[in-house]
Amino acid sequence: MSYSSKFIALALLLVPISLFIGVGCGSSHSSGSGPGNNSVPGYAEGIGASGQTGPAKFLFANPAGAGGPYALEIQSGGMLTPETAGSAGNIDPMTMAIDSSGSFLFQTANGYNGGTQGGLFAYVIDRSNGSLSTASGSPYMTNQSLVADIVDNTGKFLYVQGTSGVYAFSIQPGTGTLTPVSGSPFALAGPPSSPGFSTPASLMAIDQMNRFLYVSTSGGISAYTIDPSTGQLTALSGSPFGSSVSTPWAIVITPNNKFLYELQATNTAVIDGYSIDPSSGELTALTGSPFNAGTCQTSSMQGIPGPDNMTIASAGKFLYDNCGVYSLDQNSGAVTQVSNFVAGDWPVIDPTGDLLWAITVQQNCFHCEVGVTAYQVDPNAGTLTAVPNSTLDLTNSEVGYLIGLAITK
Repeated sequence: MSYSSKFIALALLLVPISLFIGVGCGSSHSSGSGPGNNSVPGYAEGIGASGQTGPAKFLFANPAGAGGPYALEIQSGGMLTPETAGSAGNIDPMTMAIDSSGSFLFQTANGYNGGTQGGLFAYVIDRSNGSLSTASGSPYMTNQSLVADIVDNTGKFLYVQGTSGVYAFSIQPGTGTLTPVSGSPFALAGPPSSPGFSTPASLMAIDQMNRFLYVSTSGGISAYTIDPSTGQLTALSGSPFGSSVSTPWAIVITPNNKFLYELQATNTAVIDGYSIDPSSGELTALTGSPFNAGTCQTSSMQGIPGPDNMTIASAGKFLYDNCGVYSLDQNSGAVTQVSNFVAGDWPVIDPTGDLLWAITVQQNCFHCEVGVTAYQVDPNAGTLTAVPNSTLDLTNSEVGYLIGLAITK
């Protein structure tokens, strides 16, 4: 599908919204750590939550257009049960970030006309069922355009990407209240890239050892060291990296902490790959990069078109995006497409590698049901099989849509 046709498809999907709002196996994880550090923990990546290796208990779905996230409890076999959703007076929600304890969810919003009704919205996750309530102090940075966020792997700090800088906050245990970090915001190489329309992507990544933050911008990947005590950021030598890549977009780090992969906002045909220096955090393009991303199956494309999120289970053997399934060589970092099956938009895989969820849309309809579908994952081939009767419809394209998922233990 060409990007012009994707843009038209997106416009058709979002017109009703605008009217409405007026909305396994794998490596041992023992390599790649910095000098004097312990073994790499092997956290799952691209799931919206930090520091996770155990099975997911809750799933959250970000609405397009406006509002707080839908809250869902994960049942046996990946089935979903709706709980109390979050509430927010925002416009154009973007990404969600969850702390390592699964206690707090932070949602960014782009707003309109330069940030009106944008900002940062914080929620408390009820650990008994996943229901959301507004956290003390929320919202933050109201009427500012914010596009992405991430929590560090200790759950101490939240980093938020704006149009011109990275904002850093400390997270108060127990309440989720945010306090700006001294020196924030920290300079970026540029604003985020764009596929031609407002849509979120996973533009931020923190390495497994919690030492480095990477942020995708139109000027390349801005990289920083993280002060473990204060959360302050210091730009790495050589940053930004990959500045010659056209329209840098979603990024993800592998659970073995060796590699970082990057999608492009206007080209689904390639995946750029980098090695991560375990001591300095510097990125070096991999041999063979950019890798051929294979074909993107368009006949059953579900969800908002274009690349937005890559997800990897703790075993680190396969990578999933909304163009297919890819095997990862854990020694060289080489990427090979093994299937062009499209599960849906914004896939997130359980850290155990057993299940995957994606945004799916009813096909061949005018006002289409939009929801989340669960898939069983083959641990050897990485292929996906839909769990029977697992689709939970959350909205309808006449009045709403979904633009991102996050899961937590």
